Amino acid sequence: RNEQLTSDATLGQFLSSHDEDGFLYRQAGGDTGKQKVAASLLITAKGQPVIYYGEELGQTGATASNMDKGEYNENRYDFDWDAVASSDMHAHYQKLLNIRKNNSLIFSKGDRRTVAGSNKEGFVIFSRNYEGQEVMVGLNILDEPTTVTIPVSEASYSDLYSENTHYNASEGTLTIEIPARSEGGTVILMAD
Repeated sequence: RNEQLTSDATLGQFLSSHDEDGFLYRQAGGDTGKQKVAASLLITAKGQPVIYYGEELGQTGATASNMDKGEYNENRYDFDWDAVASSDMHAHYQKLLNIRKNNSLIFSKGDRRTVAGSNKEGFVIFSRNYEGQEVMVGLNILDEPTTVTIPVSEASYSDLYSENTHYNASEGTLTIEIPARSEGGTVILMAD
């Protein structure tokens, strides 16, 4: 899909909307870690990330029944302004959106290539490249952190997501730890 999106043909992508049960309720089964990883994928993907209000607080968007799919859905709730300051989900979204803003050309226009991982392994690392700049994104859906060694071209990298984690390459490889999904399941690496 990344290759099909251009400045002439793009799309807004979303996890939840007012017309369906929220992602946290329906697809993630209430697992906020799964929503965090899904949000990381959404916000680092090409296209325009669309966030349905309340999703960034972990509001579920559950409807009362499958019969009620009209104007009275329970996922059209009031935004919980009191929850913003204490929400780790909000902090996750805010951090990701700031990373995207600071690297907007890479995320909005860059190509995408898988570096390591698979569905079976429970993690993926992919690179986003644009005009000589590269960002590598690692996502982990497992219950525990995952340690991965990947080939790299630079000597050292910083994790933009954790803000304080730095990695040094050794003989063209980099060993990183992607946190468990409950801890965000995300690393976003940029060469120093």
